[in-house]
Amino acid sequence: MAVIPVKRKKHLHLLRYPLPTPPELELEKLIAAVPNSIHLSLHRNETSLACAWHLPRAHYLESWGDARAYDGTVSLQQPLIEPLFGGVSAIELLAMLTDGKWTPGRQLVRADAGPRPDSQSRSSYFL
Repeated sequence: MAVIPVKRKKHLHLLRYPLPTPPELELEKLIAAVPNSIHLSLHRNETSLACAWHLPRAHYLESWGDARAYDGTVSLQQPLIEPLFGGVSAIELLAMLTDGKWTPGRQLVRADAGPRPDSQSRSSYFL
């Protein structure tokens, strides 16, 4: 199978483990064809080795985050421990790639929480 021409300049793997894949897909060659490839993961694996950069991901017990259930219920994720090995969360990495500056996860979650209808800020209510 021929390698598909890649027109991307950057490639980012978040919380995924696409390699190993069926050999006919030649995904490793496709990743290698992209000049800037980043893999965010807890462990080094085949995907990390195929990418130009491997970033240590913070475990979910070390990370801030938020989620919304299908019924609209908001849940906040608060870390139980400080990151042990300098890991970063997916929201911190995406915010850095988007804004070009480093913002801690707690600030990102507080900014996303927004105000509550009763004039008390949701972030001060939860955090």
